[in-house]
Parts: sequence; structure tokens; C-alpha cells
Amino acid sequence: MQSDIIIEIININKEIRSLRRDSFLFGIEESGYIAAQKDSVAVYTGSAIRELAPYKTGFIIFTPPQIESEGLDFIYILVKKNNSFIYEFFGEKADLPISVLKSVFEDLFRDKRELVVLTNFEPIKSDYYFSVGDFLLPLNASFHVVDLHLSEVIPLKSFKTKSKYFYFWFVGFLLLFVIAVSTFITTNEKQPVVVTPIVKKKVERYLSLKNFYTKNSVEAYSEIVSLYRQANRASLINGWNLTGAFLTRDENTGSLIEILELNSTYGEMKSLQSFISENGYIVDIQNNKAILSRIKIKNPVFTNYARFHVGSYQKALTSGLNFYFDSVETKTRDLKVKAAEKNVVFKENTINIPNQYLEDLVSIAGFIRGMPYSLEEIRFMKSQNESSFSLSIKLVIAGVTDGS
Repeated sequence: MQSDIIIEIININKEIRSLRRDSFLFGIEESGYIAAQKDSVAVYTGSAIRELAPYKTGFIIFTPPQIESEGLDFIYILVKKNNSFIYEFFGEKADLPISVLKSVFEDLFRDKRELVVLTNFEPIKSDYYFSVGDFLLPLNASFHVVDLHLSEVIPLKSFKTKSKYFYFWFVGFLLLFVIAVSTFITTNEKQPVVVTPIVKKKVERYLSLKNFYTKNSVEAYSEIVSLYRQANRASLINGWNLTGAFLTRDENTGSLIEILELNSTYGEMKSLQSFISENGYIVDIQNNKAILSRIKIKNPVFTNYARFHVGSYQKALTSGLNFYFDSVETKTRDLKVKAAEKNVVFKENTINIPNQYLEDLVSIAGFIRGMPYSLEEIRFMKSQNESSFSLSIKLVIAGVTDGS
């Protein structure tokens, strides 16, 4: 019930072509923005954009009453800064990507001006902060009641294709025509020579780092904790045993895929079917083995980026893992990623740890939390002795080799 991307409309022709080229097929147009997505599910995004339209900067914290009435703890968040929508989330509160949300809010809180908050929570004021649901907000916040509703999306190919600057272009064309005619009439008059200065376009540096951290990376902490929760729930299904839990990236689309493997002596399907339906899994049954899979909505490591010194974080990662866990094996290799700067490096770390239990996933997640590592893969498989699991995790870091 949230969009995949929100962009401001500058030239709607180009925007629609670009979005459809990136497989965004549906969307909604609201207040000068397009909210696009790959499926046709109704979203709160259109209503939220309209509510934030009067404000240059602000954010929405909203609990859908119709979902809350069903006993589900869901929340919707949309953040706008300097007329750009920088973050959107819809889902269970337990699945909020805390590190990403912390980075977004800290960016907003640096501005000491009044902070606009639209919410259907009742703010509670104390001496030092406002309490809004589970969030603590500074005293310079101003609150406005909001009531969002779901909006149906439409195919992007049905959008209007006339740019909002069409009439400006038309008037400009007429002016150029008049100037051309005037110039033709006065060709015998000596005209001054006009020298047009050459303006060099500023090239954005470290674009490869920006694209990686804001578009292609996966925030590790929330995904590992989510995998632990699902694996733990699956291990409690009557008549079934958990033999593996995996997170992997699709090679073609980059989508994050969650996989659970279970086996059963008797193949009891009733209890398993309930778990599948509640969590939206696709199931493949092979004899007494069930393979459950679903695509996850992934969040990037950061909404902005920095030039991290790779060597320092690599040392912290290996030394920390060896301190907290036994028999850790770490393999590192350089990834070939095109970058304009010679000091940029991408490194992939494959970490193998034997004799692990489900609770150790949470420990791993907590250790990685706050580090600039993107999660690429987790393989959590039953060991041969059947009492523990072997863990293999792939993490990628991007940064620089010096202090530049």
C-alpha cells in the first residue's frame, strides 16, 4: 500500500518513458508528482502527497484505522524535504528499518525551524519532547490531523503525455519566429557580435557510491531480523521441521527473495497452509519437503551516501566477528564496478560460521547494524548433526582506499 518511487514532474513524456523502461507499469499523478509502482495495488501515497502539498518540508505518521481495527499493528510514513519525497514506508511496526529511519529523521531534525507533522495519533507533550505513538519528536514540531485514504493506480501508458511546459515552448517558438523575421528584415544593418560563454557542466563525483548506497544496496539489520522472525514462526508449525532459511538477490532484477525450507515425516498440510496464506508465500512441495518463497520489499542502506574508508570497516568486521563467534571463516574479493575515481573500491565478504542457532541471527544483525554493508545473501542451513545450523552470509561494502 505504498508506491515504489515518487518523482517530481518536469517533463511528463520523459518521466513516463523512464519509469516504464524500469518496469514501473502503474502509478498515480498528484500535485505535480508521479508515484509509480510495478503492480496495481491501491496505495496511500496519492492522498499523502496531496496532504503534504502545502509544505516544503514535513512528514506523515499514520495508522490505517481499518487495519488497526483488525488487530494488526501497521503504520504508514512519508517524508518530504525541500519538495522532494525522500522516504516512504508501509508495513508492520516490527519491520521498520530502524537505521534507515534514524538517518532520515536526523537529517530533518538538524533544521531548527518548525517541523510539520501530519498524523492521526494524539501527540503527548513532556518537558523535552513530544510522544507520537512509538516516536519521540522535538518540541519544535507542529501537529496537524490527517486522514489518508487508499487510491487506485492506473497504467502509466494511459497518462497524459503533454508536458506542463508545452505552452511555454509554443510561446518560445513564436518569439523565435518573430526574432528570425526581424533579423531577416534588418540584414543590411550592422549587428554587434555576441559571444556566448561556454558553460562547463559540473560532473558529479563518486556517482558509483551514490547509486550503490541509495539504489542498489540492501539494509542488513531489518532483513536479517525479519528472516529470524519468519524462520522462528516456521519452526513452530505442527508436524514440520525447519531445515533452512535463505535470503538471496535475483541476478536479473536485483529483487530480494526470502526462502524457507521445511520437511515433515507425515506431510501435514493443514497447519502449513495457514502459515503460507498468512505470509504470502509461494510453495513447492517435493515428497516430504516444502520450499516456501516470496519477494521482499527491500530498503537501501542509506538515503544519502558518504565516502567510507573501506579498510577501517573491513578490519572492524573481521576482528569483531572473531571476537564474538568461534571458527569464523572470512573470504574477501574485489568486485569489478565501473567508477570514474581511481580510489573507489567495492569489496564482497563471504562469512561462514558453523554451529549456529536461530537466535544467533539476531546477534549477527545487531553486530552489523550501523555499518555500511549491503546484504547480498544469507544461507542458514541445518548442519549434519541435526542440532545446529551453518551460516553463510555475503556482505558488500563500497568506499575509498584513502582519506580523499
